[in-house]
Amino acid sequence: ARFLSRDIWWHPSARVDYRFYLINAVFVPLALGSIWLHGASVNAMLEQMLGTAPAAALNPDYRVAARLAYSLLFFLAYDFGRFVAHCLLHDVPWLWEFHKVHHSAEVLTPLTAARVHPLDLALMAWVPALFTGTLTWCFHRWIDPGIAFYTFLGMHVLLWAFSLVDNLRHWQVWISYGSGLNRWLISPAHHQLHHSAEREHWGCNRGFELAVWDRLYGTLCVPPDHQLHLRFGLGDDTDGRWHSVARLYFWPFGLLAKRVFTRGSKPDHLTPRQ
Repeated sequence: ARFLSRDIWWHPSARVDYRFYLINAVFVPLALGSIWLHGASVNAMLEQMLGTAPAAALNPDYRVAARLAYSLLFFLAYDFGRFVAHCLLHDVPWLWEFHKVHHSAEVLTPLTAARVHPLDLALMAWVPALFTGTLTWCFHRWIDPGIAFYTFLGMHVLLWAFSLVDNLRHWQVWISYGSGLNRWLISPAHHQLHHSAEREHWGCNRGFELAVWDRLYGTLCVPPDHQLHLRFGLGDDTDGRWHSVARLYFWPFGLLAKRVFTRGSKPDHLTPRQ
């Protein structure tokens, strides 16, 4: 019952999430649709610049193994691309000003996943597209021009499987995979630590499905099995001041301008969460 309480679902932070989601769902695709980058478009550009796929298809005896390999590598490329994009949003100071929109949430509900500035959305689409598009071109060029990954209900089979749990990533339900799996997979508990307002958690657990990228980058914070009572938000003097759709869209531009003009003496709250 605590996870369904009014304190969470009708918190001012949650209410702005609902309004922000409706506007993003309608207007952002219209505004950014023409500049959206997909893996297929990257593949097409590479084929145009570097050559088309070979005419001969792969020997049928090897097609199943090749498709399995492509499905696995596509998943790894996509997950790594999202990790790289997420690291850019945290580590590049001017991009962090836009990523603050997502981290300004003071409570977590499934709709908090959509509390993302349009610039954030674009970067999180473009970077994985570069990785998956390049991988697809390599397979089409040297292995099989007709290869495709395995799908379930029209979605990459591994991404579909992981998305079943991903819906709980932005909800205050503590789901930990245990000390063994937590070093390899990102659980909802990992992501709650990522949203923690406590300084020791800032910038941790940037991965989406696999924890190995955070382990290599030094940002993994393994959650315990027991529930932690965390405070969510930016952990700076702006918490509680983001309860407006207009601010979620336009305040990052003001913060960016402030960062530029106060470069010599930046306030602490303008420093990226690293």
